[in-house]
Amino acid sequence: MSRLILLGTIHRDPRGEEALLRTIGELRPELITVEVSPYALRFRKRHAPRLLRGNLPLQVAEFILPPYEYRAAKAYGLRCRVPVILIDSCLKSRVLLRRAVELFSAENLRRLKEEDPEGPLRGEYALARRCWQDGSMAQWFLSNGWDLRRERAMARRIRQILSRHPTKRLLHIGGWMHMLPLPGTLFHLLEDLGPERRLLEPLTFDENLSKKG
Repeated sequence: MSRLILLGTIHRDPRGEEALLRTIGELRPELITVEVSPYALRFRKRHAPRLLRGNLPLQVAEFILPPYEYRAAKAYGLRCRVPVILIDSCLKSRVLLRRAVELFSAENLRRLKEEDPEGPLRGEYALARRCWQDGSMAQWFLSNGWDLRRERAMARRIRQILSRHPTKRLLHIGGWMHMLPLPGTLFHLLEDLGPERRLLEPLTFDENLSKKG
């Protein structure tokens, strides 16, 4: 097994925490990095109790909570005494969270309550699988505002952590697009380290997500 495992996830999957915790347990890493910034985590912990009081659509609630990637990593880290390190950009998080105000518009909340939450999730998992096998299918991501500076910053942090812990096995958890075999992605920037690349497999879609809560 490689010293570096890059695990791609579909963000905001309400079932993702359980699937990810199971996968981390199988991989048994000695260090975990997560594509979450300290700012994003503080923001969510501070505002989640107030924002979650209403009867929000599941998709919005999952956005407000600390990301499931962090929740699963932290749970494993506490249980197995494994360090969990947040490596994303605080500046980028501030920009993304400012835009999130659109989620709370009356029109958007009404639309999401009427929408089957499984539809977009099924679509993104299908897209991720296709792009995972053929990175050229995802070329448009890089030509559509891909943040190369962010990729380089995360790659640099992972290299620094590995250099400080030369005998430990590191698992990085982040969005699947960062792991595509394309120039400028996190995977490409770390390819010389021989990372193992995995896509998180979801739990089944048998249970109706709209009934969860």
